[in-house]
Amino acid sequence: MRYSQILITLIALLTGACSRTDDLLPENNYSPEAIVFTSPYNVSRSPEMRNSFLSGDNVGVLGYCEAKNNNVDYSSSPWNTKKQFAKPDLFYNQKLTYTNSGTWTYDTDDTKDGNQLEPWFENENYTYAFFAYYPYATITSSYTGTNDDNESMGTIELSSSDATGDPVITYTMPHPAGGSPSSTSLEWSIVPDFMLAYSIDHRKADGPVNLAFRHIFCAFEFEINNYNTTPATINNLRFSGTNFYRSVSVTGQESDYKTGTDRYSGYFNIITTSITCPAATEKDGILIPGNVKITIEDTAEPIDLLFIPDAQGKITEGDCSVNVQIGNESERTQNLKESMSFEPGTRSIFSINLVGNNFVLQVRSDGQWSDGGDSDIRFD
Repeated sequence: MRYSQILITLIALLTGACSRTDDLLPENNYSPEAIVFTSPYNVSRSPEMRNSFLSGDNVGVLGYCEAKNNNVDYSSSPWNTKKQFAKPDLFYNQKLTYTNSGTWTYDTDDTKDGNQLEPWFENENYTYAFFAYYPYATITSSYTGTNDDNESMGTIELSSSDATGDPVITYTMPHPAGGSPSSTSLEWSIVPDFMLAYSIDHRKADGPVNLAFRHIFCAFEFEINNYNTTPATINNLRFSGTNFYRSVSVTGQESDYKTGTDRYSGYFNIITTSITCPAATEKDGILIPGNVKITIEDTAEPIDLLFIPDAQGKITEGDCSVNVQIGNESERTQNLKESMSFEPGTRSIFSINLVGNNFVLQVRSDGQWSDGGDSDIRFD
């Protein structure tokens, strides 16, 4: 679709959404205009953490506006002033569905067909606060989501609909608590790309609400560089560790977050079958290693391990290591240095450099990935 077509489509959607229909007739203190949400439009993606949302992706949102205490109306006050009196009365875990135009659709009445949008209040001075998360989960007090294979994708918990102040959103990994780095197998593909967004002190005159999501996890990818003059066969490649962080909670606008007290240990099988890395070649007197990037079977998409980093950038309170078996040699292990730290939203590339029958591990940052989520995950 050309840029001009995208722009026309977006304008048409926003115009249609903001024009109140018979289902949104004014009632005393309501505006004839509806609340509309947007997020950046992008078409690129990767498997576990996408560079954008895709049409049909769902997020949950909590919305706040009215706030009163002892007959004093704080509804027009900044969020940090009124939040102690505000509840998510406007939206509580409202499901939004992404469209290719960069807008979110929603239906506030699931018993009706059509697009039942929520109106702004008529008072132009009212301020609004919105807090959103991905992936969407049907919430009671908590909910365990599943993917298409009915595998657990973890648990999302929200502070209650009666709670005032900044909402607390908690995600818990699907990996079992406890475990052993040598005997507990962990599945990397069942962890969703948990993300959060917020917009505070928004007024009706500001127009559509932009939800710019940020990633909470860091990601690890793997590649093999063969500096030998003969091909090398990798029969086993694992990432293992003890006491990884298992849950994370974010309160309101916090840029940081709290890791829970629960931990998990185990190992991730990064390859399921043997792979062969080509031999190194020489060009103009320079040795060029053979290279293999570890990808999902039958695709060119990289395998990504997702972890919760703490405030110091640590993903565990224990140890973690890369374990490699080259040919028929015994498995070799290299521990991650204690000085290594990882940031949320940052992808790190682990280069396994084969030299003879040994390997040298190098880690580099591939920078931050763009906003988005993983549409292969279903919480419903």
